[in-house]
This record gives sequence, structure tokens and C-alpha cells, in this order.
Amino acid sequence: MAASDYTINFQNGSSTQPVTLPVGTYSFVSTTISGYADGGIAQFTVEPTSTSIALSISASGTLEVTVKDDLGNSITSGAMQLSNQSGGSLYGVEKAITNGVATFGNVPYTAAGIGFYVAQNGSDANHNAITTPQTVSMAQKSQTEAVLNERKTTSLNFTMADANYAGITPVTGALVVNG
Repeated sequence: MAASDYTINFQNGSSTQPVTLPVGTYSFVSTTISGYADGGIAQFTVEPTSTSIALSISASGTLEVTVKDDLGNSITSGAMQLSNQSGGSLYGVEKAITNGVATFGNVPYTAAGIGFYVAQNGSDANHNAITTPQTVSMAQKSQTEAVLNERKTTSLNFTMADANYAGITPVTGALVVNG
């Protein structure tokens, strides 16, 4: 008896209706799931007591997140994490920021865009980490998103002295600090 093909339609990760399969071992190949790698033959077995089967496929997108400050300087350390909007559900493992870039592989995408978020789990000593998740809509197989780190600030008091005559304090005035 020849093997039969069964089409299982999915929506939001679940089959849209139950599929009746005879007991046995099956293989599947993903070929029409947008944003996911074609191929990946995998097997699963249906037992007389089976009520559900969990399958997994690998996405084929790459997301590069560049992290710089308002002066265009790259952040030198820290980590980025994919998450849901609140940051409460984390996806995968965090990625180190190296030379201002964190790269995520195997990210799903569709032409309409798949929405998720990135948050920063730390930064270098001179910058504040972006702890509020930032929106990303993955619409291309290879995509670059930029996030901006604020430079840390410090409250300072200044004193001024005459450069040529010690002990003489300039009267009153203002200097413009640029940078």
C-alpha cells in the first residue's frame, strides 16, 4: 500500500481542524510556510493513544540590531533579547552586543511583517540600557533595526579660576559647553 499525503492547515501555530491519520510513522517537509526554511524533513509517530502531535520548523530570517548613542558611537557591551510587548515572555537566548551589533538568526518573517520586540539586558558603563521593549516588524529575510542608547548623565558643579594668576577668581559670566 502506497503512502498517502495529508495536508494540515495551520493558523497561529495550531491546526485549523483535527486530521485523522492511521497509526504509523510519518515524515513532513515544510514548503509553503512563509518566513521558514523549506525542507527540514522530520518524522513523527502516531500511536493508538495519540491525541496531539507537536511539530517544529526553523525560521530562515536574520535580524541585526545596531545599538548606538546620539553621537553615532557604538555600544561596546551588553545584550539584547527578543520578547513580547511587555518583555515578560522571552524568545530564545539573549545575544551579546559586539561592536554595537546583536545578531539573531532563525527569526520568522513575512511580507506583512511579524511583530515582536527587542530589549536590552545591559549596556556599557557610559550608556543606559533600553529596558522598555522596542517594536520590530520582521518583513524581510535579512533585516537591520537600529536602537538608540541614551548616554548616562551626571549632575556636576563647576569651579573656575584665572588661568594666568592663581587666586584670582573670574567675576561672573557663562561658558557654553559643547559636545
